[in-house]
Amino acid sequence: MGRTEVREAFLGALPSKDGMRLLDVGCGRGGLLAFVLHQCPGVEAIGLERNPRRAAIAHRSTGTSVVRGDGGRLPFQSKTMDVVVLAKSLHHMSPETRARTLLESRRVLRRSGRLIVLERTAPRNVLERLGLHIEVGLGGEDRQVFHLFGPGLTGELEAASFEVLSDRAIRRTRLTLARRHTG
Repeated sequence: MGRTEVREAFLGALPSKDGMRLLDVGCGRGGLLAFVLHQCPGVEAIGLERNPRRAAIAHRSTGTSVVRGDGGRLPFQSKTMDVVVLAKSLHHMSPETRARTLLESRRVLRRSGRLIVLERTAPRNVLERLGLHIEVGLGGEDRQVFHLFGPGLTGELEAASFEVLSDRAIRRTRLTLARRHTG
């Protein structure tokens, strides 16, 4: 049930789908790309992945373009994307890399473009918080995940000249929608 809600909210956050160019930064093995291509056949979906093995898997599993690269130096011309997606990738980055990635995301977005960020939500109860602390301590999750709870993420988006349009929790996923600041 929760996964379906997140998928529906994600699809609802996408602008007009036909002819849209979508960049998935840190696409991993291509799961989100495959979902987008299946749900929105008129979309040009492009993946960006730093890990060569994952990039190859994403390309094979989706048949779409997967570029090897880093979010802090996007290998795309300015104002060429309608949507940039950062799905559970920001918490893997240092604050400096996150700031560069957000600025680069803004650079490649068209004036009416949208940024969609998917991250974990803050644990709701003591046991979940303890579990996350243990997971971080064992190296299963990056410490940066804690910073992105609460106002940390929206503050970083605003510092990169994004206007946050919506920020909501759906089960254990936080979906934040932003656009280039026009003011």
